[in-house]
Amino acid sequence: MKNIIRSLVIFGVLFQSLAAYSQIGFTASLKGGVSLGKMHWEEEYPEEFDRDRSFNLGPSIGATFGIALTDLIELETGISFIRKGEKEKGSYEIDTFPIVYYETSANLDYLTIPALIKIKPPIAFSVKPYGIAGLSIGIPLSAKVYQKMEYMGETIDTTIDVKDDVKMDFGLNVGAGVEFKIGNILPYVEFIYDFGLVDISKEEEETEETKEATRTMLLSAGIKYNF
Repeated sequence: MKNIIRSLVIFGVLFQSLAAYSQIGFTASLKGGVSLGKMHWEEEYPEEFDRDRSFNLGPSIGATFGIALTDLIELETGISFIRKGEKEKGSYEIDTFPIVYYETSANLDYLTIPALIKIKPPIAFSVKPYGIAGLSIGIPLSAKVYQKMEYMGETIDTTIDVKDDVKMDFGLNVGAGVEFKIGNILPYVEFIYDFGLVDISKEEEETEETKEATRTMLLSAGIKYNF
């Protein structure tokens, strides 16, 4: 965690230093879209379990603030609400008991602060693509697991609050986007893949097989204003 905080502080200092020499200006934007989350772990389940894991669809909304160093390079930070997690369904049976069918949905809501660099090609068009790379830190706001089980003709629905079992997230962000220049207004669409680098589980008996990391795809559209 100390290394994470140190990295963000260093990036912030560089952000401010470069801003002092920037002759282009500042940008601000609002954006919204969807997230597709999935967890990564190496835990092996018994053969009695039949599992099918899939992406968890959620919201992604936020605001960004940037410094355009040149026409080609922009540094950007901001704050976003992003839902991570995953969905899973399957069945299992124990000894001679009837088969249990289940569906779970893990909704992990994070307040995310990115530190990104956007690089644009030197083309003089009103439509301009760009690449995205950087880091992000996520502060857990809410973490709930919704579970539906079917057993011997009965259905049981439960909701479990697991916020106390979830830690801060830290991820590597890569992606691409396209912006459309209309005067000082720049509508844009972008895709970012947030690759979780740390274990977010607070399990005491932690091993390589039980580490849980997030994998989240973010598709969003927004409107940016160039000051």
